[in-house]
Amino acid sequence: MFRALHDAAVEGIVTIDGAGIVQSVNPAVERLFGYRAEEVVGDNVSKLMPSPYREEHDGYVSRYCETGEARIIGIGREVVAQCKDGRTFPIELTVAEVEHDDGRLFMGTIRDVSARRQAQEALRREQAFVEQIVATAGAIVLVLDPRGRVVRFNPFLTEIAGHSLEEVEGEDWFATCLPARVREPTRAVFARALAGEAIEGSVHPILSRDGREIEIEWHAVALRAAGGAVSGILAIGHDVTDRKRLQEQLLQAQKMEAVGRLAGGVAHDFNTLLGTVLGYGERLRDRLAGQEPLRRQAEQILRAAGRGAELTKQLLAFSRRTPPAEQVLDLRSALADVEEMLQRLIGEDIEMVFELDRGLWRVRADPSRIEQVVVNLAVNAADAMPRGGRMTVALSNLEIGKVACAGERGRWVLLAVTDTGIGMDEATRLRIFEPFFTTKPVGAGTGLGLSTVYGIVAQSGGRVTVDSEPGRGSRFEVRLPAVDGPRPKTPPSGPEERARGGTETVLVAEDDDLFRGLIREMLEDAGYAVVSSADPAAALEAAAGHAAAIDLLLSDVVMPGGTGSELAQRLKGRYPALRVVLMSGYTDDDLARRAADGDAADAFIAKPFSVGALLRLVRTVLDDRSSS
Repeated sequence: MFRALHDAAVEGIVTIDGAGIVQSVNPAVERLFGYRAEEVVGDNVSKLMPSPYREEHDGYVSRYCETGEARIIGIGREVVAQCKDGRTFPIELTVAEVEHDDGRLFMGTIRDVSARRQAQEALRREQAFVEQIVATAGAIVLVLDPRGRVVRFNPFLTEIAGHSLEEVEGEDWFATCLPARVREPTRAVFARALAGEAIEGSVHPILSRDGREIEIEWHAVALRAAGGAVSGILAIGHDVTDRKRLQEQLLQAQKMEAVGRLAGGVAHDFNTLLGTVLGYGERLRDRLAGQEPLRRQAEQILRAAGRGAELTKQLLAFSRRTPPAEQVLDLRSALADVEEMLQRLIGEDIEMVFELDRGLWRVRADPSRIEQVVVNLAVNAADAMPRGGRMTVALSNLEIGKVACAGERGRWVLLAVTDTGIGMDEATRLRIFEPFFTTKPVGAGTGLGLSTVYGIVAQSGGRVTVDSEPGRGSRFEVRLPAVDGPRPKTPPSGPEERARGGTETVLVAEDDDLFRGLIREMLEDAGYAVVSSADPAAALEAAAGHAAAIDLLLSDVVMPGGTGSELAQRLKGRYPALRVVLMSGYTDDDLARRAADGDAADAFIAKPFSVGALLRLVRTVLDDRSSS
């Protein structure tokens, strides 16, 4: 029976005497070491071991025989074995003493543990790899026990929030690291993960060690032990603070764009109405010469209409529907022109400080609009300091490198207006650039000052931001892109040319009845023959029924049934010498700009306009035809 077990054993079995001489080996030893039995029996067992195990083994056996000290006898241990071909491999060796008539014998059982060693090494490498991933991940890796206590987390959490594992290990995660308002909702989300639900993209803030809130997008799953029982939660958290801020900025920008389009549309229609009021007001005033106080009342009508025109200009500036008269300029010089005016404007109870760096880069902007930006920001700052304070207007260069968003990189000139006023809360700050939004009492402001700033800066390719807290004042920052190039010379302005009339035939196409009637009267009073219509189809029909040739088309850009440029193209097929003037309530309406720049139109005039401005333009365009 022993022989059968000896020969069939999977493990190698070697029997040696007290001197370490091999007495027998089983077939498994032959397979493991590559020796035949006769090559091993009679030799010292150290033949199967490399140094230094060979020398140590003889010492173990002899010491046991002499002193009874067991180093390997009855004790399993891992050692290294050596094959016949010199290859070494790890084995687990167990030695037992056998009493025999011939003396002491020792039986060693040998198990090849190469596969186990390889598996252990592979597992160790895998664990090291996972640890490295966790340690270097650009996201929070958090493990909680089923009660929500911190088991471990990776260094990324320490990096962004300042918490160390030693400080919060074993603590309730929700009570320690989350703002009070989100603790229970977040705990409920994690409870769903414990119940087996995979949590994807749940956004909840955490508190940093210094009290800051950091927006985190969480992905969480339950951890399970070998038997399937839930042992905790694994949560991966991505810092989305910047992304959320950018999303809020995008939504705000989209809202401002939509409001701007609405404001531009309102201003466009209002300009047509104002054109009618101003035109008839001028005519009424001129006919009331010497009739006071009726003439003064007409002047008041014109003054009120003029104020309305200024409001529409501000709306159009906000909606970026008016083309700026841009030039390359030095903002330091531009501010110098308004410094004295600002001092008078804000009052003596406010200390005004100018910090204007030298060597500023140049920008491309409309000087009058930059002055408007500065004045509006200064007035807004002064209104925020009803009991006095300090206002600082600063200019400096700013260069933003590659780490910033693509739209932020580059060279900028920074205009900053800082006040020590009452400041504003977050809800007010988010609406501060909306037209007609104001925190002032009713009648104290139009709510267009800061919206005009927004529109002017955006149209110049710049950025405007505000940082403010209640009781801590406000800081408005305007960034304009820096440009290269010299400052162009401003051409001298000559005296205004006196309006002259004529006898040519003018076709007027305007869909607003009142404004069309006004234009007709203006032109007829100046001696022109006028044919008028409300849309392109009626204009073509009127031209066909008119005996004389049409000399000039004066048309609105957009009308029911077509555009002024399309009408001009069709009329020019009949009247090759036709001159065209387009008009619009948008001073940079896309259609108007394309028409005025192309072959369809010879000139463009923005509503509202005065009688003199229209007559001068009509005469100029007609005279150009005569001289060409």
